[in-house]
Amino acid sequence: MRVIINRILTIVIVLIFLLAGYMKLSIRFSYELHVHLQREFHRYVTVAPTCLFGYTPDPDNYRTLVGVSEIVLAILLLVGTRNLRILANHLLLLMMVGAFYTHCSLGDPVSQVVPPMVMTFLISWRYFTIGVFIKPDSVKQD
Repeated sequence: MRVIINRILTIVIVLIFLLAGYMKLSIRFSYELHVHLQREFHRYVTVAPTCLFGYTPDPDNYRTLVGVSEIVLAILLLVGTRNLRILANHLLLLMMVGAFYTHCSLGDPVSQVVPPMVMTFLISWRYFTIGVFIKPDSVKQD
């Protein structure tokens, strides 16, 4: 049963990130939403992690990088080797923590803060339920 729930959860996460990435890259899904995201990324770059080092990325390049990353990591989460799935899980989790930080730093409404929180919860839940960690009793003691 745990395997079935984990697969369903993985598919849900993958679909959400594929859709989110696609919306950042293409106007075909929703022109209005794409234009809204373009405007929002002009705000997001003001608190991008690279700003800590004195570099503010171009908003369009930043949006493209985030969108492509979401799509590639979602695909790896679905079809990658075990190590690639673990890496994709970590990077998606890191991206969601960054999204949460971005929205909080900009004083965005709760409606924009909740989605990264929910995705952080889902990704973490998936991570902990797939048994990534070695259980202490299974480690050989010499």
